[in-house]
Amino acid sequence: EAKAKEEVDAAQKKEAAAESAQRQQASASAVAFRKEAQAEAYADDAIAKAKEEVSAVKRQEQAAEDEKHHAERQAEEAAAKDREEVAAAQQKEAEAEKSAKAATEVAEGAKSLRGT
Repeated sequence: EAKAKEEVDAAQKKEAAAESAQRQQASASAVAFRKEAQAEAYADDAIAKAKEEVSAVKRQEQAAEDEKHHAERQAEEAAAKDREEVAAAQQKEAEAEKSAKAATEVAEGAKSLRGT
């Protein structure tokens, strides 16, 4: 009877130890799961921030490119306007030279008529 009681006590101790080990394992698993979830959340957050930074840089690059193209168009328009103004000035100069030449011819003709 004493031996049977010792075997029962030993079996109960083994059972209690096994249950304790199971609880510790479950607790360790829960801790590991939480840490893994935290790590995943941190990684997801880091990825989201990196993507936002990349997007911000791309937006800045696009804005700079747009500004560059705008400045180039303005420069081209100003150059075209300058060319038009130069051509108009050259035309006026040519017309003024024609008028001066015609006036000179008229004056020379009048002089020669008077001289006759």
